[in-house]
Amino acid sequence: MKNYNAKLKIFTSSKLVFLPDLIHGFTTRHTDIQQLLVGTIIFPHQVHGNTVQAITSQSLVNYSQAADALVTNKINIAIGVKTADCVPILLYEPVSRIIAAVHAGWKGTVQRIVEWTIDTMKSLGGQPSNIIVSFGPSIGMCCYNVPNERAEQFIDEFGTDHQLLSEIEGKLHLNLAYANYKQLLVAGVSAEHIDYSLVCTSCQNDLFYSYRKEKEKLSEEVISFIQLLRN
Repeated sequence: MKNYNAKLKIFTSSKLVFLPDLIHGFTTRHTDIQQLLVGTIIFPHQVHGNTVQAITSQSLVNYSQAADALVTNKINIAIGVKTADCVPILLYEPVSRIIAAVHAGWKGTVQRIVEWTIDTMKSLGGQPSNIIVSFGPSIGMCCYNVPNERAEQFIDEFGTDHQLLSEIEGKLHLNLAYANYKQLLVAGVSAEHIDYSLVCTSCQNDLFYSYRKEKEKLSEEVISFIQLLRN
């Protein structure tokens, strides 16, 4: 379930918000991001793929490699992704203290980026059964109609599932977040650890940025961020 902080004008996850060693959030059109963090947020150079980059030392903070997910076990390094309909996913492994931020567009999703992210967390000592996950605002099945070719790619990768693909008003609609949810379960994350309460960026375009709704008028993006504060 998402919580709205009216003072800071951000959404947070009920599964992450009470953890004392963590800051996280999903911004809206009204958020002042500078109020929220110690330092700046590191973003990957997003290319709609499935590359995951691990930040394992302070010397890597200023890198600018192409990737669509970041993982770190270092304190006081905020990582984040930018989206405007694609699925932002924040992950936290509280035992080994590893965080991740994922940008899952349709191409990254069909290439299983969230599973690659968990593999990277495992390489740093994380266990999938410990991982807590929160989905951020993204376009919902209600608004995301796709061409047949794209629908077939998802069927080939994830199988036939009415929660994944459904016909609405004569068009095929895709639930992009659900495809990532399925990957998390396959990777060993417990359903009880996943905040899968979804907010549609297109339906709530007054609150969030949506490429489908705004296209060339799009001026900003939703920022999803996470940061470890102390050992």
